[in-house]
Amino acid sequence: MKKLCFMLLTLSLINTTPIKPEAPTDVLKSESATQKIKLYVYPKCPYCKKVINFLKDNNVFEKITIVNANKPHHYQTLKEISNKDICPYLHDEVHNRKMGESSRIIQYFKQLFKL
Repeated sequence: MKKLCFMLLTLSLINTTPIKPEAPTDVLKSESATQKIKLYVYPKCPYCKKVINFLKDNNVFEKITIVNANKPHHYQTLKEISNKDICPYLHDEVHNRKMGESSRIIQYFKQLFKL
């Protein structure tokens, strides 16, 4: 009986709901966003949040298109361009750059935007 109660409690604690984007759409961009610079993210990922917070803190968030990689069509695109499904992942079509890892992406943005 104790095992059954423990299993039921454990199952009730597991979050089985899908991750929802933090915004109503699956792609965040403004009219001033450079459509050719995309940052693929998972909304709940701490490394993705690290990059997003850096962009916001340095007032360059609007220059990047943030793409929710949880959406199937964006996930597929991410796998096609990176051969992986790891986020954050930057795809800069303007400068022909692709990279993962939050620290490398932040360093790239520092150079790109002269921060």
